[in-house]
This record gives sequence, structure tokens and C-alpha cells, in this order.
Amino acid sequence: MQLEHLLRECVTWSNVLVGVAGCAGAAWFLVRSRWAIVLMWGFGIEAAVGVFQQVVVRVLNNTSDAADAIGFVGSIFVLTSAVSAAARLAIMAGAVGALREGSRSSTSQLT
Repeated sequence: MQLEHLLRECVTWSNVLVGVAGCAGAAWFLVRSRWAIVLMWGFGIEAAVGVFQQVVVRVLNNTSDAADAIGFVGSIFVLTSAVSAAARLAIMAGAVGALREGSRSSTSQLT
């Protein structure tokens, strides 16, 4: 039972870990690409949303009036999902921009 709980915790927090790692990786390339700041913000917001959602789930699991909190928590999850979607859009835009910028600089070095 403990192993199952530990594995479930690892899977639920993996989203946060990916966000933090992506933020750190983008920070590494801040000097090389102007799109790295967009990537860093996107990954950072994604990690913050993951932490916030995990905290809300923990609070909901520990509250006695879970039935009263369901509507409120549902609206919170809709809002955080929208913020998460915007962060993923920023990640995608940053990745495309960085790749485009990299391909332009590599073609200009060839000529």
C-alpha cells in the first residue's frame, strides 16, 4: 500500500518537476535567445499551477465539508486549467520562436 501511495505521489508531482526543470533549462539559454524568457515564464507558471492544484486537492481531502467545497473547487480548477493552457501556449510559442531564431542564425552563418 505504501509503494502504491508513493508511486501516485511521484506521478502527481511529476508535472511540477517538469515545469521547474523547463524553467531552469530556459534560464540557461537566456543569453542566447530572446525567446528563453517566454519559455521560462511558461514553465514557471505551469509549475506554479501544478503546486496550487496539489495544495487544493490536499486541503479538499482534509476538509470535513467536502460536499460544500466541490463547487468552489470546481471553479478553481477551471480557472487554473485556463491559466495552464495559456502557459502551455507560451511554451509552444517560445519553442517555435527559439527554433526559428536558431535556424535563422545558422543559415546566416552558412552564407
